[in-house]
Amino acid sequence: MIVITNYEEIINIEDIVNYYPEVERELLAVDFDNEFIIGVFQGVKGSTGFGVDIKTILLDDHKIEVYADFIGPGRWTPVGALYTSPYQVIRVPRENISGTNTVQLIVGNEVIISQDVEFP
Repeated sequence: MIVITNYEEIINIEDIVNYYPEVERELLAVDFDNEFIIGVFQGVKGSTGFGVDIKTILLDDHKIEVYADFIGPGRWTPVGALYTSPYQVIRVPRENISGTNTVQLIVGNEVIISQDVEFP
């Protein structure tokens, strides 16, 4: 998971931006005074049929919870034999968010990652 709160932080994820050119276009269009970015990445997979679905984001007193599903191919779903790297990147309204906030990615009722993020 990545959280980007200003243009300078885009440099910190240069490898991701270079791998996903469409993400770079999305990031450069963001108004960081009024919104920030959350990106959820499932990682490299050996076939097609995988995906990421951010379901909801809850903002509560210096805590941001990102609820997402990691989607896999169904049991009898045909898949292609190639490497994929599923992700979803979304814009989130700032809504008076400032200071240090704990951001958690929750998949299947389990906290996958928790990180403190400074919002200018």
